[in-house]
Amino acid sequence: MKKWSFTLKNNPEEISEKLESSLGGAHLFARNKNNEDSIQFKIRKRLLVGLDGLDVDNKVILNGKIFQTGNAENGSNVEISFSKHLRLKLIVFFNIILILGFLAALILKSSSNVYIFVFGGLLLAIGVLIVLHVEKEFNHKILEYKAFISRVLEV
Repeated sequence: MKKWSFTLKNNPEEISEKLESSLGGAHLFARNKNNEDSIQFKIRKRLLVGLDGLDVDNKVILNGKIFQTGNAENGSNVEISFSKHLRLKLIVFFNIILILGFLAALILKSSSNVYIFVFGGLLLAIGVLIVLHVEKEFNHKILEYKAFISRVLEV
């Protein structure tokens, strides 16, 4: 989970309305007003396909909170945390466990054949590449969301 926070001069209601006007039509934005000083919101795309491989587009969730500062100028602090969807985490962990289990089975079955160890090393490399790919795409999507929110809120 990665966090991002910034301060704006608008009040929380105006900030929430700007976000909802830019994202509300696509059913991407949901807000929950807790009290007079803070508004919680969530931005995420709905999963369109159940097991969509390693597609990270629909699997980034933004949880945010807008709260009033103590200033008389109606400033607001915005805190946004970016997290991976649970399904993306499960897919990555399932792939890694599957690869490690297959590797263990190969090593336990083999006698002293060098090709088995080369194949096992390739399986481990594939697992590491899957994790690196998911992290790279996740960080790329975070940057896209930050640019979009900065453009909408004029940060």
